[in-house]
Amino acid sequence: MKKVASFGNEFLGATVSYNDDNMHKVDYIREGEIVFSNFIFNDNRESGEKDSIDMAEQFVAKETSKHGK
Repeated sequence: MKKVASFGNEFLGATVSYNDDNMHKVDYIREGEIVFSNFIFNDNRESGEKDSIDMAEQFVAKETSKHGK
């Protein structure tokens, strides 16, 4: 997988990776551990990438405001 974007830091963040076959993976990180992942399939690579990045950014913003970090 090729890393596309990363948000936050090693304690609270999210990373977006691209795999062939029009699949993006979003890993969500809390306290330095991946707590869950989403796999996004979209026939349009750009649209899938945008959706994945939006999800990652929303997670980081929500968790940052909730925990004040």
